Amino acid sequence: MPTHMPPLRVRFAELICEKASMLSYKGLSEEIKKYHPRRKTIERRKLSQLAKKMPVSLTLDELDALDTYLYRTEGFGLESLFPEHVLKSLLRPGKVKILLGTRPIAGGGRIIGVSKWDMLAMARVYNYMMQPGPTVDVDIVDVHLEDRMLTDLDPDTYEQKFAGAEWYQVLKGSENASVVSIGSSRSSLASEIMLAEMFGIRPFDLNSDKTKLPFYFYWDFRSPYVPSSSFACDVPTEMRRDNQEEEVFGLKLADRDPFWVYRPAGDCRGKTRKWQTFGVIAAQRRAGGQLWVVIAGLTAVGTLGAAYQLLAMETAPRAQLGQNSPVRWCVASVGAEQTWAFESRQMKWQDILVSPQLWPPPTAMQRLRRGRPPNV
Repeated sequence: MPTHMPPLRVRFAELICEKASMLSYKGLSEEIKKYHPRRKTIERRKLSQLAKKMPVSLTLDELDALDTYLYRTEGFGLESLFPEHVLKSLLRPGKVKILLGTRPIAGGGRIIGVSKWDMLAMARVYNYMMQPGPTVDVDIVDVHLEDRMLTDLDPDTYEQKFAGAEWYQVLKGSENASVVSIGSSRSSLASEIMLAEMFGIRPFDLNSDKTKLPFYFYWDFRSPYVPSSSFACDVPTEMRRDNQEEEVFGLKLADRDPFWVYRPAGDCRGKTRKWQTFGVIAAQRRAGGQLWVVIAGLTAVGTLGAAYQLLAMETAPRAQLGQNSPVRWCVASVGAEQTWAFESRQMKWQDILVSPQLWPPPTAMQRLRRGRPPNV
């Protein structure tokens, strides 16, 4: 039965018009058919009506054909007209697994510890998910990390090491659940594996080709808490401080110079110190339909700031034809402050530095001058 389509959002009619300018409406109809697995399309008369923002009735097959074509050529489909927020997509299966890095406490026997900042980040995500809406089952799963593991991680053997771990079974799709991993690879091994699968590289590989990534971190490899990560490089010697009072971190984006962060290494002795750090959010729709989200800070405060900015991920990515979707990612900028000891650190503000976008970037069609009439 035909479905009536209301007037579409900004740029949609202009986009149809531009494509028809290059191909004609008849040619655009044939082009749409080429991209659809069942060779469905939209007749040229209806395409002309869409371009003119006129009401038009479309069948479900026509909607599917248009959605497929836009997604394959522009990187977005009809969901951009009626977007589903990442949070709504997380809740859709009715079950969410939150993966949280843990470590044993020195001298604590079997007691394990969790980063304060990761806990706060998890609480923020949980709070977002518990807004009025459908009931959802949320489980928190430990991603246990012992210091001896940090030097014993290898891209060829990690699967055997973690095969029996509950969190690894979650990643392998043992349950039809959305997955959220809190923290960078420094605090959660699950984040390393999820990011590697999202961006198509091997995890735990220091020699990974960073040019294939939209971002990566600089961490001081002299620290005992830095694992072998495909998303990290050692801090260059020239960027390190001679004194022991500051720690240095860096964030590299594909098209920018690195952002450097100098954080107090200990007590500030009553002198207020302020600095800016960063956090990354990456989301991918897996081929099975589940949504993966990683919230990874350059530093611990960065993870919390990125968690607050999860609301900025207004459109969830979607899988096409049984494949993993492109990755939708963004970067948060986070302000931090410390006056006395390490425990006095606070997050003061957070904002979006890089707006949500797709990786790999969609292939943009050549934009013609507006106003050129289509060759009908």
